[in-house]
Amino acid sequence: SRQRVLLAATVGEHASAPGKPNPYIFCNSLNYWQANWALGTLAAQNLGQRALMISSFYESGYDGLYAFQRGFENGGGSVLDTFVTHRPAETGDLNQTLRLIQQQKPDVVYAAYCGQAGQDFLQAYAHAGLAGRLPLVGSSFLAEEFISADLGQAAFGVKTCQSWASSLAVPANQDFQEAYQK
Repeated sequence: SRQRVLLAATVGEHASAPGKPNPYIFCNSLNYWQANWALGTLAAQNLGQRALMISSFYESGYDGLYAFQRGFENGGGSVLDTFVTHRPAETGDLNQTLRLIQQQKPDVVYAAYCGQAGQDFLQAYAHAGLAGRLPLVGSSFLAEEFISADLGQAAFGVKTCQSWASSLAVPANQDFQEAYQK
């Protein structure tokens, strides 16, 4: 109402609501929901048609889970089930959830985690013998660079929809970093 500019910088966790855009609001994001949708489509077309989704109670991904599922279905796949871990008053045992995943025999697992819950999940996934055997894809924050050193082999082979990583060794990324520094 005061006609002042608002710059909203987010990770893009919410899908845009339709409607008339406000000329004073500018959004800049990492396109989180779009990246999860694209990852879902890619997973269905390249990894298999049956997926399970798993998320921490605290990392619901806002619209990320929904976007992955819709992208997966767009790619011709179907989501068999969704599991939520790290709930309040839960013992934190991921082994039961991993046994349920193994029983359902999906082609691919999508994981929406971040921080310590992500580390817990990746280590349990590897310890259960699923890493390298059952494809794992995940949200942008599942295996971020700042925690990947702590994960070791547990993060090996995980594909995420992270929009950018400083260690990405491709010419375009190196050129970008040099130009940014200048």
